[in-house]
Amino acid sequence: MRIYFRAGPILSVAGSGARAAIRYRRLLSAGSAVLASALAAGAPARAQSWNLYGGYTSLPTIAFADGPMGTSTGASVYLSMTGSNPTKFVMDTGSTGIIVSPDNFKPGPNDLAVGTGSQFYSSSGLLSTGTFYETNVVINQTPAPGGTPTALATSKVTVLLVTNQTCTIPDRACTPTPPGGTPSGIAYMGVGFDRGASSINPPAANNNTNPFINIVSIAPGVSASMNTLRQGYLITNSGVTLGLSNTTDINGNNPGSNFAVVKLTPNTPNSGQPAPAWQQAPMAITVGGVTGNGQILPDAGIGYSFLTPPPGFALATFPCPNPPGGGNCITPSSGAQVQVFLPGQSTSQPASYSYTLTAGSSSNPLNPNNTVEVIPNGPSIFLNTGRQFFQGFDYLYDPIGGFVGYAWAGAAGAIGQVTPGLSLTGDVSLQDGFSNSLPTFLMGSTTLLQSGSGTISSVISGSGGLTIGSGQVTLTGNNTYTGGTTIASGGILRAGADAAMGAASGGLTFTGGTLHRHRPSPSRDRFRWAWVVARSTPTATTSW
Repeated sequence: MRIYFRAGPILSVAGSGARAAIRYRRLLSAGSAVLASALAAGAPARAQSWNLYGGYTSLPTIAFADGPMGTSTGASVYLSMTGSNPTKFVMDTGSTGIIVSPDNFKPGPNDLAVGTGSQFYSSSGLLSTGTFYETNVVINQTPAPGGTPTALATSKVTVLLVTNQTCTIPDRACTPTPPGGTPSGIAYMGVGFDRGASSINPPAANNNTNPFINIVSIAPGVSASMNTLRQGYLITNSGVTLGLSNTTDINGNNPGSNFAVVKLTPNTPNSGQPAPAWQQAPMAITVGGVTGNGQILPDAGIGYSFLTPPPGFALATFPCPNPPGGGNCITPSSGAQVQVFLPGQSTSQPASYSYTLTAGSSSNPLNPNNTVEVIPNGPSIFLNTGRQFFQGFDYLYDPIGGFVGYAWAGAAGAIGQVTPGLSLTGDVSLQDGFSNSLPTFLMGSTTLLQSGSGTISSVISGSGGLTIGSGQVTLTGNNTYTGGTTIASGGILRAGADAAMGAASGGLTFTGGTLHRHRPSPSRDRFRWAWVVARSTPTATTSW
């Protein structure tokens, strides 16, 4: 095995074959570091962005039919289903799938019955039973006052035609179907993720229950194309945009530059059951002085919050008002402060917010009406924010790439912040020509699956390791991540300097990949060697 640098000495090699120890790490001289710092200080600031959503188009933004969300006002969107006129459906990010009564959906010959089943909502205890149908659902634009909704797009999804509803949890805000009666007025649309397998029985495949991410056609005259539509959505407090692109929303936030974007972890399906594609987003929470890591659900469907708290939680509780009813809530007079960190506590913090419970009214619109129900026996730390979350944040969901994103849109009095950037873990698929100058944080081991070539020019930090899994990736930042760098078979890493490969303590591992290291001025570099391992024959050059 030979490893070489055209502008430097042959590396010493111990052993040969599939496992050979090589030594490689460099130390920039103090003079080079000072020069780089001086150049950076004198350079004009450049706008930071990434282009994952470049080249795509979005549908026109849909204003919520009942106006902006509030504590007692949810979001609603006009849908049209077989045999009915456009109807306002509640839009809920805390569930997945449509339930509908016979007055709003009359199956026709093109609608396919796929079996009986039910859907359960834990917040109300409402259990809906009926028959699942595969059908087309038309998503409409909200009209001006006195106008008629107009079609924007059509989705093909599985919906539950409800024949009966029962209340399974005492004292909850829940209305059952009267004995011998026929359900009516049901028009409910869940557009969340990681909700279906636990609430739909039998579980329908998650990828065909959410109308917002299963668009199959765009209405004539709408300025968008299926060829450039990336399924996903962006929700503000006043409306929703379907299809992710670099289009600025009503609050001035752009998915390409203003969002703290977090990579989600894939779900593992239960035996014999389909599962949603992604787990809930990670968070850290401090409440009553105790902190823990768990998952967060921004929920547009309820006007209060519920929490499975960290271990050690000891705040006083009292019987909850209705809604939610039937449980115990943190006593508002405790003055407890709730702090939420997205995706966790780090420096700098991608996104965070806080509020303080009070016996009186709160001036902070992120406060969930001083109502935080405690669920003490949940499987893990969990926060359902309530719809007040959208008073502070614009929120995007990308089911293709597996991302959520938060942009600050704080209403007056909201306490929080967003530092735009990327928080990554797991496999990350990137299109040819990908570029990113947003600060990047490795939450865990991260593998870049690059199609063609791409460039990350920002600083990459965090405790995770970085693997170049495929394609050609150029790194030019002075990166500080500590988990090491791996170049896998089929991967090419172009490193602007050795600092691009993270902290020296992390090491460099080859598993069949290629390293191209740029050394425009070799005389300014001195080298410090650190052990790394090559598990197969690497190639290391200074070819650019």
